[in-house]
Amino acid sequence: MIEKVPHTAAQRPQIKTARSKGEVARIAKTRWLRRVSHMVLGFAPVEGALRDWMALRRKNTSNATVAPWASVRIRPEVVVTVRLLQERHLARTGKEISQSEVVCALVARGLPHLVKDSAFKAI
Repeated sequence: MIEKVPHTAAQRPQIKTARSKGEVARIAKTRWLRRVSHMVLGFAPVEGALRDWMALRRKNTSNATVAPWASVRIRPEVVVTVRLLQERHLARTGKEISQSEVVCALVARGLPHLVKDSAFKAI
């Protein structure tokens, strides 16, 4: 069963075991993406861009801490694809996966192939 999350368009499974993933497992896809991006794009460029992004976020916020999130406008087809992959993951594994984790997995899987395209090769 799926339940509506208050104040959002999101829906979550009612099964408690689907929600109990744990902090380490929850950030595993982010760590995987960071490793892949370091291998494909280089350590210094990735870490430098992250450092610059965090500095800009700190400058533009009044909060003492900066949330490690960004809001990005994406097309409806991307949203639908992410939601369908979330549903497949839940049906296959019985565990919930966040939109962020799905996007991380898509980027990590696609990054090595994308940089081979002439439009994305380093200059």
